[in-house]
Amino acid sequence: MQVRQTRLVDFLGEPDVQLVVPVYQRVYSWTRPQLRALWEDVMEAGRLDRPHFMGMVFFAEERSHHAGVRQLDLIDGQQRMTTMTLLMCAVRTYLSRTGATLDGLDADGVARKFLKLDVGGDSEDGGEGADEGVGDGSRDGAACKLVLSRADAPTLRWIEGMGMRPATDEEYSKLVVEAYEWFVARMDAEGFDFATFARGIAHLYIVEVMMGPSDRRQTVFESLNAKGLPLSTPDLVRNFLLMRSEFDDRSYLYDTYWAKVEDAFSTDADDRYLAHAIRIWTGSGAAIKDDRGIFDAFKASFSGKDRDELERRTAGLAAYCIDFHEKVLAGDEATIEACREWEEGRGKAERLRNNRRIFGD
Repeated sequence: MQVRQTRLVDFLGEPDVQLVVPVYQRVYSWTRPQLRALWEDVMEAGRLDRPHFMGMVFFAEERSHHAGVRQLDLIDGQQRMTTMTLLMCAVRTYLSRTGATLDGLDADGVARKFLKLDVGGDSEDGGEGADEGVGDGSRDGAACKLVLSRADAPTLRWIEGMGMRPATDEEYSKLVVEAYEWFVARMDAEGFDFATFARGIAHLYIVEVMMGPSDRRQTVFESLNAKGLPLSTPDLVRNFLLMRSEFDDRSYLYDTYWAKVEDAFSTDADDRYLAHAIRIWTGSGAAIKDDRGIFDAFKASFSGKDRDELERRTAGLAAYCIDFHEKVLAGDEATIEACREWEEGRGKAERLRNNRRIFGD
């Protein structure tokens, strides 16, 4: 690993770098509490006029489909980098409305430095796996400097002014829009001090961690995401399946199998039923007492499998999950009761663990 400390604006503003959220990462999930905490950190750094550390960002360099572009996969830090990009979108809106500048940059300058990547006339021709790289469908010889997951990317392109408004609910990311609008509202609020804000932005620091070929990305991903907003079982499963394959295979497995599962469960609150489908598919049934146990059993079922077997099992898992979803929609009593019984058992197990922590074994 290569490690260095840098200002966040310098990291985001590197002219030849495109940040890519890999397909195994979850969609954007920050809501108002996280947005408010970031905003307060920025404003406090500006008021105190001193540096503020935003944590570590892990990434790995991938091959690019366009000469002169360094394409970096975000292993950890996509929620922060996405939020900062949306904050810069709000800054551009504020500068356009007021005529102010940020470190000498007007609204168009902010867009060129932090939001757009100049790729000449080839931005719509990314070739194989274009959704994961330079060719993200943007217009006018520019591509997004940050390429989000397929569920979020069309909405970000629209906010950045590099694409049309998503035409369907599946392409429209509500949380991405809400984050951008929340920041715009903060800047439109009476008493907003842009000078303090600008100082704060300049004082944000991160530690870049470039992972090398020998570093195990999946293991790092799991350990890093034990903090912050916890990953759901489906998040961990998607990561495990897709991070194990080479670059082109990641797109193939996602397109062919996992995207269909996510589409089917798009209205599943908190991934509840999808987690149940994965649990039952592993064959461990009620023996698993918590969410981490589901993932551990799932991972064990894939141990030692070669590439072909990985695809076969992924196909089987996807088919099972989609069938499970159809049974839930149809109100199949046996399926729903199996979910309810496990949840009740998990609740009893959790209460027992809490009692042991309080009263001892």
